[in-house]
Amino acid sequence: MWAGRLRRRRDRALLQGRAGELHASSGVAIMRIIVCGGRDFTDRDLAFRALDWIDVHIEPIDFVIEGGQRTYDDTGLLVGGADWFGEEWALTRGVDYDTVPADWRRWKNAAGPIRNEEMLRRWAPHAVVAFKGGPGTQDMIDRARLSRVRVIEVPKDLAIRSHLQVC
Repeated sequence: MWAGRLRRRRDRALLQGRAGELHASSGVAIMRIIVCGGRDFTDRDLAFRALDWIDVHIEPIDFVIEGGQRTYDDTGLLVGGADWFGEEWALTRGVDYDTVPADWRRWKNAAGPIRNEEMLRRWAPHAVVAFKGGPGTQDMIDRARLSRVRVIEVPKDLAIRSHLQVC
């Protein structure tokens, strides 16, 4: 299965004229995505279905970047957050990932936008996958579009929509 996936990535990259984005040692295309959304986003199933769909139908995902936002219940149990689901998806699929946390103590309210800009600059992602969120999520979407990075907005009910909104 893995060899087939590697061939599929390489062949797709060559067909799309993206040979410059091939990994030097393996000749395989590298697909980096940022996963963003609200820290109170709790629909793990939706997150996994959306990322699996992107991985199969748009481009195999090779690297996930997320901002480290998490939600815990009253007992300290981790219960959600779009960023956490992005990391968890990567861990369960054997995909590399990086967490880029915001420095809230240093930058206060500006920490989220500063972190968003850092993720875009440092990793030069191929796409941003956005789940339901608030102003911080919208900031990431706006910054990605200004940087001409593809934004994939995941609808609240993936079962109703047969495709994702890709801008």
